[in-house]
Amino acid sequence: MLRVASLLTALATVAVVVAGCQKIVTEKSDILTEPATVADLVYMPSRHGSASGPTIGMTGGELSVGVAVTSVSIPEQYAVVFQCQHGKFVIQSKKAKDLWNRLTVGQKVTVSYREIYKAVYEDKKLISRSLEKYDFLDAR
Repeated sequence: MLRVASLLTALATVAVVVAGCQKIVTEKSDILTEPATVADLVYMPSRHGSASGPTIGMTGGELSVGVAVTSVSIPEQYAVVFQCQHGKFVIQSKKAKDLWNRLTVGQKVTVSYREIYKAVYEDKKLISRSLEKYDFLDAR
């Protein structure tokens, strides 16, 4: 049993050493731009709803009856849909309200963004890099 435990400990140490050599980092591209057209402007007003209903339960052999009240508030939301050479994309971030207020449907704009990558390095040598997402910056 002691030999198995020693072997497992040795394997775990090797795994840590091998995995410890790799460093995973997030990298951003330079600012990129491309032409786009405002395809749609979407606004959803805030909403609030509430409802109540009966509840029935059994605790310790006793029947209990009550009332449950549910309340839901949904804040207003803005979205802008852009059409570019690669297809359509939607912006619903904090920037959307500003864009919604200053852009019009059909307007030609230049979209600026960054590409966000996950890169894996081993001893300062790039092993792999994969595109994770686009970071929308603005449309002018």
